[in-house]
Amino acid sequence: MGGLVAIGDSIMNGNGRMVAGVQAQSWGQWLAEAMDLPFTKYAKGGATSTFIVDQLLPRIHGKFSVGLLSMGTNDARIAWDAALFRANMQTAAASLAAMCDRVIVITVPASVEATAIIREVALEHGVIVVDGALKGVRLLRSDGVHPTALGYLTLADRAASALSAPSPFGLVFRSGQGRLGVQYVLEHYQLWVKHSTKQLIKRILGR
Repeated sequence: MGGLVAIGDSIMNGNGRMVAGVQAQSWGQWLAEAMDLPFTKYAKGGATSTFIVDQLLPRIHGKFSVGLLSMGTNDARIAWDAALFRANMQTAAASLAAMCDRVIVITVPASVEATAIIREVALEHGVIVVDGALKGVRLLRSDGVHPTALGYLTLADRAASALSAPSPFGLVFRSGQGRLGVQYVLEHYQLWVKHSTKQLIKRILGR
């Protein structure tokens, strides 16, 4: 059996701090560990779909049991081009489908249009679509974009469910884990206010 290969942007990377006793790591890594598969990752923070297709996708060689894809968030946030994103999604989906027995792509909560394109292209190539939306202090960091350590674990669990694979939650939760402390919650909302203020100023200034 081949391993699991993950490609994408910062949503795939898994960076961040420990939350409630759970370490931050790629949701792809959580899934690979739950499925007992070797893990390979090609991901970069800030990567657009063009960067992923041009710079990361060519690095993938061989055959894999599972392929994971996360892209579109930076396209939606930086410079949205629907035609370009569709073309890149077609390339990524076709390539991964040819190399992997099963492929999963997550939706883009920041863009209804990107998510619609993902669903359409995924249907053409037999790719499984998993909901990438996360909400709340436990799962979503204060910037409103990146998952917390528990958020990455949640994405992995959704992917596992779609594959009828073992749940990654069973790997980590022990007595006392999974509980948020008061200090964490306070820091989260302080940072949320900071990020929200910055975004409001940018919108006012038109930047």
